[in-house]
Amino acid sequence: MFENKLYLNDFEMQAYEKAITCEYKCTIGHDMPFLHWHPHYEFNLVVGGKYTICNNTEVIRDDRPAIFIHSPYSLHSVNADHSQVYMRKIIYLLKELVQEFYPTSIAFPELTGANLMYAYLDEGELAEFEMLYEYVYKRQDDVTSSALITALIIRRTTQIIKDGRGAVVSCHYSYIQDALQYISNNLSAPVTIAELAEKYSVGRSKFQADFKSATGYPYQKYLTLLRLTKAKNMLDSGAGIINASLECGYSSEAHFVKAFRGYWGMTPGEYLRSERCQSDRDMS
Repeated sequence: MFENKLYLNDFEMQAYEKAITCEYKCTIGHDMPFLHWHPHYEFNLVVGGKYTICNNTEVIRDDRPAIFIHSPYSLHSVNADHSQVYMRKIIYLLKELVQEFYPTSIAFPELTGANLMYAYLDEGELAEFEMLYEYVYKRQDDVTSSALITALIIRRTTQIIKDGRGAVVSCHYSYIQDALQYISNNLSAPVTIAELAEKYSVGRSKFQADFKSATGYPYQKYLTLLRLTKAKNMLDSGAGIINASLECGYSSEAHFVKAFRGYWGMTPGEYLRSERCQSDRDMS
């Protein structure tokens, strides 16, 4: 039941406390049956494997070494073929560091309003990027030096894109990125389309059209998926049904139970007693 569901995962609670974090990962394939987002930049250097990367409505299928830079709050997923080893190196960079550091050093207008930047790398470029990632990996606590290296990574990615081996993908609705954060921060009292349209000084119809164009989802469906995913995550973390209901904006427990069962296929109480919930708690 759960494995085949396409849902939005609220990764905000998994935001990294450090300004810069670097990880190396190597797996046989990779499964991510959901779109997710987070409040930081993600620099994904794919070293090997056959992958499918989705960012909002953009879908990229390839097996070439490449770098993918996902912007904060952009919906994305990564899946890799299980017939091959999927190797990647990832840098997570806080959004605040870009805003605070880069304007005083190097400007990157390509990042403004972009959901994704990606570039395919030849053998020499891959070796160069791996060297840069190794530097960040070993010096994650040296924020200034690591920030300069990520600036160089962005610069080199931009150069390769200009050579015709990549692209900058933009939703052209930059205010939607801010709306995603605002929506997530107010799940206990979900905002309406009318409120969001007024906040961002657009008409209701335009907001709905822009939101769907940027995320691939109608607003109400996105909001429902986000609320119910957060509710499940809270139950996984030990929260009670009433608390999860209120935190996710359901003033009526009966309404919450009905919505939860309609999406997850069981009531919150049944889920708490299920093996899946116990497994998720063990992993948290």
